[in-house]
Amino acid sequence: MNETGQKKKNKFLYIGTVCAIILFSFLYYAPCNFWDYSSDQAIHVLMAKTFQLPRDFYYWGQNRLGSLLPMVASLFGRVFPVHTLYICSFVQYAFLFTGFYLISTQLKSPLLKIAICAVIFMPVNEYIYLVELGHPYSSQLFAGSIFIYMCSALRKYLLANRQFGLKQLLISVLLSFGSSFFFLVGIWVSEFNAVLVLIPMIFILKEKELRTIILERFRNIYFIIFELLLLVLFISTLHFYKLIKANGLEDEAYNKVFLDNAQDIGKNVDFFLARLKASLLFTDPHPFENFFNWYLIIFSGIIFVILKTNKRVQKSTLIYSLLVVCTVSTIMLFCSIWNLRSDFRPRYFTPVYIIFCFILLLFADQAYFKKYAKFVVSLLFVFFGVVYCYSSSISKKFLAHLNCMVNIKNYQEEQ
Repeated sequence: MNETGQKKKNKFLYIGTVCAIILFSFLYYAPCNFWDYSSDQAIHVLMAKTFQLPRDFYYWGQNRLGSLLPMVASLFGRVFPVHTLYICSFVQYAFLFTGFYLISTQLKSPLLKIAICAVIFMPVNEYIYLVELGHPYSSQLFAGSIFIYMCSALRKYLLANRQFGLKQLLISVLLSFGSSFFFLVGIWVSEFNAVLVLIPMIFILKEKELRTIILERFRNIYFIIFELLLLVLFISTLHFYKLIKANGLEDEAYNKVFLDNAQDIGKNVDFFLARLKASLLFTDPHPFENFFNWYLIIFSGIIFVILKTNKRVQKSTLIYSLLVVCTVSTIMLFCSIWNLRSDFRPRYFTPVYIIFCFILLLFADQAYFKKYAKFVVSLLFVFFGVVYCYSSSISKKFLAHLNCMVNIKNYQEEQ
């Protein structure tokens, strides 16, 4: 087989595998198919059916967790005569696919793109809330991935265009307004997304060439106009966000965001150590999730050893910025009041889980990782996703169906 034919075959296998993962996920996790359809998911569907502004700026009338998914679903519901539950399922997976596609553009290896697909569409442990309605994680991924993609595109464009004329001004403004818009949307959905502002800041601080170009252009009239427009955008964004926030209902239970005393911090440390010990020593009642945690630890350990021993490893600006975001996010989430209330549940770390896995795959995407190693990494992510789906969804769905059949039979016998 010639080289062109092999490339077509590899592309076909990649697209086929990705489609199979998404279809598998949709069959068992999409709201219209999920066996454990809850009241939180039902609220999202009902909001999408009768969406009204400003009442529904926030989920369930709160002053947090913006209702992006019900809002988008309601727009589709006005165009397509389809049940709202199916429309919400479609929008949910469209958000997930957008996040996957934009993140995967940073990876060269199709095998590792398949791995990030499994991370997003078939999450393990409590990270399953990423694919469920009633939680902000899919909307966070959607808005955050577009913000990062546009910031990266703006950075590349500024580096590639030394001359800054009218055309460059218009394109830069378009990318800036687009990234700012989705940054605002991300904060509206979950204030956690504000930490992503560290990425463009690190781009500027880390790259001398980018700083030099920006400083040189301060004498350019078009660049001055560009900076003034950014300032107006920033002030307008703050004002608009204040207006949106004013439409939410005050909720004293969530007004306190972070732990503010040593006793609570001590309790959270104890919860974390107990969960960590239970997972590593397999005393936790969920052995499969413990195996997955060990897989991530071993994978991280291999990357760390390679970083220490191999001088060819490149730490790109994106990797560096994501490491900073991951570290800051972990500290913030560790000190959050919601974490303490839930005895340190992993689900609050879902955004960190995606970022952390993405960082590992970015390191593995470099030349020192052989093709067979990338295959093993990808295969294990898919394996853990499929098996967890079976243990947590398929088997329970089957048991629920079986129990329903038994109840129907007993009822018929009683009659």
